[in-house]
Amino acid sequence: MNGKDLVEISEKGAKEILLLAAKDPQSGERTFNSLSFPQKMCLILSCRGKEREKLIIMANDADRIVQSLPEEEFYYTIKEIGEKDASALLSLASAEQITFCFDIEGWKKDRVNHKRLLDWWEVILSCGDDKTYQLIKEMDEELLITFFKGYIKVAKPGIEIEGVEIDDDWFTLDNQYYVKFKNPKRSEKIFSHILELIFREDYDLYFRIMEGVLWGIPAEQEELAFRWRQSRLMDKGFPDLYESLEIYRWLDPSMLRIDEGAKDLSDPDERMKKWAEIAPNFYLAPQSSGSFFSQALNISLEQEGMENLKGELVYLCNKVMVAEGVDVSQLEEVREALANVYHYLNLGLSHLAKGDVQEGVRGLKKLYLQQIFQVGYSLTLRLRREAEKILRDSWFPDGKNDLTLLDFPYYEVMEGILRPKPTFFEGLIDPNSSAYRTFRELKEIHITEEKMEEIKFLLRLHREIYGFSPELIRRTDLEGCHPRDWREITLSTITLTSFANQILKARFEFSPLRQQEVKSFLIRSLEEDGKGGVLPKLREDFVLEAKAYLNRLMKGCPENEKERAWMFWQRCLEELKEEFGYLDITRRIDPRFTKGLLIGMGEWR
Repeated sequence: MNGKDLVEISEKGAKEILLLAAKDPQSGERTFNSLSFPQKMCLILSCRGKEREKLIIMANDADRIVQSLPEEEFYYTIKEIGEKDASALLSLASAEQITFCFDIEGWKKDRVNHKRLLDWWEVILSCGDDKTYQLIKEMDEELLITFFKGYIKVAKPGIEIEGVEIDDDWFTLDNQYYVKFKNPKRSEKIFSHILELIFREDYDLYFRIMEGVLWGIPAEQEELAFRWRQSRLMDKGFPDLYESLEIYRWLDPSMLRIDEGAKDLSDPDERMKKWAEIAPNFYLAPQSSGSFFSQALNISLEQEGMENLKGELVYLCNKVMVAEGVDVSQLEEVREALANVYHYLNLGLSHLAKGDVQEGVRGLKKLYLQQIFQVGYSLTLRLRREAEKILRDSWFPDGKNDLTLLDFPYYEVMEGILRPKPTFFEGLIDPNSSAYRTFRELKEIHITEEKMEEIKFLLRLHREIYGFSPELIRRTDLEGCHPRDWREITLSTITLTSFANQILKARFEFSPLRQQEVKSFLIRSLEEDGKGGVLPKLREDFVLEAKAYLNRLMKGCPENEKERAWMFWQRCLEELKEEFGYLDITRRIDPRFTKGLLIGMGEWR
């Protein structure tokens, strides 16, 4: 295999070279270095972690390759390898790339994370004095002073400082400044090496650091270091929290049109141009292959003038991570956040392009990704607004506390979309799942909308057709009944119990059934087994009777509403069959192990 064999630069090509190198290192290295620089970069960016590192080390221009990686891509490569195992790549990196690592890892909110910085300095020292000093020159002095102040004390003989007594625990490099380590077990070796390096290479810097540790006000030094750090991160698409939260601002999905977009009329900034040369592999990895957005994006990236989408995508992902408070050093948190970015982009672009991939490509050209993201997120917000309207306008005077009246899966649907960030109840498409997750596809929005329409109808059915109210349910005397708490009662329980009373007493009302009445109702509704019991099978005449009664209740209602009501009643009847059809009613039955009917305990105890 040689460079000509790698016309199709792909992950497969990278694996072939790595396999060749494992068998014959020299041959593998020759083959890899026979490629052009863009080809090598393409192969390197097609793989991750240790495999990426192996390819880079094989390159005869490894330093150029590493330093061509944007800081974010370099950082995530190091994290996948593990910083303690990545000294080979760190020794090839630019000071700007390592500074970015420090900016991410060395802070916890607005405070210096001394422990993490110490870990990183230990790794950097293993890369040699040249790399260490290169980083020191790039770093903010305020951060160096704040960091040193956490681990060393500085004294200057002849200057009165309360509580300082120079003894054998102090050391000096110039007989002017004396240093004592606060935690000598680990920090002494690291800091003594760094101090000696600074003293040897740049005494002016050494002087400023010693004076800063001696006299500097810690809070002021740390605040200034934090400002410098924030400024750098903002340049890389990590804006402050308030700006980042703008991505979750409501944008009416019905008001934005692809034709109204003007992104193609503006020039990208320099940062985006840099990303245009590199595939942001880590940022692209979490996208769902085959999704609508992924299809449109892949087509777009092949077109001339669309390369800046890469940088725009990185900016958007960084904003989301800031807004979500993601710990960027935790890869799983980052991957989850990035996956959610793609889910909202998929929702937004699918909606705007109405399922037409070519129209989606046009949308990526004319609209900013943040706009598309906001449309996708706003589609879920629209669901929540509708759910909140249901709470205000219908059967839930106590809001979410009343949601227990809803049967499966309606309760779960409402519970998910009423969360601060609306989530999809996965049980709607996977009967084996009870998980909640971010909406991923437009069809999930539509399925949820359908369930909400059903919920609105069921509440109208109980309020307007049955003539019931939540106050009636709460006023029902449940003493000695099962269920004993109104929060365990659902709409299906109300319907089945009321219809049982209609069958037995000619009164459609929600009131407890006596034990003998339950037995009579079961005999009327289920097939008998010939032994005084019943089978899990509904009687045909009972089903017809139920449908006829419901039609009388809904006289004058539209046919589609009658059909919708009958579908609900059928589910109620199925529940009756499942709950009671397997019980031997010739023996004593404990209502506590059943559901679907309001039963008085009485002699069943």
